[in-house]
Amino acid sequence: MAWNGARVGKIGGGGLYNGYATPKAKQAWEVGDVVNVGFVRDLEVVKRVRGASVLWQADKNRFYSFVPHMGLARHETLAEALREVA
Repeated sequence: MAWNGARVGKIGGGGLYNGYATPKAKQAWEVGDVVNVGFVRDLEVVKRVRGASVLWQADKNRFYSFVPHMGLARHETLAEALREVA
């Protein structure tokens, strides 16, 4: 078997890559919790509707809507973000 550039293969690794355990990222998505979505950090969950979320970035006073498998969208006002997830 040829060297593939990694010490340990990714066969059924269960979170193991290159011989090191990588923690699974878990976040609580309840109202009031602070989450990270991609490179956007410190988003507070304002409202949850059928899996979709309205998020607020306090330090920049920005509102976002997040729908799983659809992504994150920025909105100017809270009302716009609420309309998006309703």
